[in-house]
Amino acid sequence: MSATYTTLQSDIQPASQERVAFVDGRIGKVFTAFVDTTYDLKEGDEIRVGSKKYAVKGVSRWQGAGLLDHQELTLTSQDA
Repeated sequence: MSATYTTLQSDIQPASQERVAFVDGRIGKVFTAFVDTTYDLKEGDEIRVGSKKYAVKGVSRWQGAGLLDHQELTLTSQDA
């Protein structure tokens, strides 16, 4: 079972070539997003931004050590 998130503050950017290769994706279809740690995101969840849909392919949590706590997501576009 996966959750669909429609209202969360995030910064979505095109992914690096290394990250695209890591998920065996295509340039323009893989993105990196940064969100707050208060969301319980997992691989397989779906994020919608307007009419665009993204599948969560990876979640890294960054906390402590003087960092601004956040989650770094790897997303793939589900649009045709």
